[in-house]
Amino acid sequence: GQDCINYHLTSCPQLQPNPYTNVFEGSKSALLLRGETMESVFNIIQGKDYRITLCSELFPNEINLKIYDAEDGSILLYDNTQNDTAQIFEFQVFNSRRVRAYISVPKIPEKKKNTGLLVEKTPRGCVGFLLETMVTRK
Repeated sequence: GQDCINYHLTSCPQLQPNPYTNVFEGSKSALLLRGETMESVFNIIQGKDYRITLCSELFPNEINLKIYDAEDGSILLYDNTQNDTAQIFEFQVFNSRRVRAYISVPKIPEKKKNTGLLVEKTPRGCVGFLLETMVTRK
């Protein structure tokens, strides 16, 4: 199997030179199939800028990201499918809050090649969610 533990650190593009620092609480990677989701819960702090980078070799430019308020799960704060499935999202925080991010690989309605006895295996790929922060420049 593939080792995805530090995939977000080794494979997600970072700025050079990079003004941001990694947020260990939020950054993570997982081995996902189409239709699967990983979650990350973290705090975003007032007066800071954040940069989220999504990356996957197997599913390039198609990782979905939804961010909800962690206290009230009905409040959707960001959805990258409304933003051209952007794989990089930079934002400022005006009110500190705890959020829950759902990082998923979209299901593609695919016809499985079924030869009667054998079904084509669905590939799994590493998906990285890199959360970085810096103090907002005045």
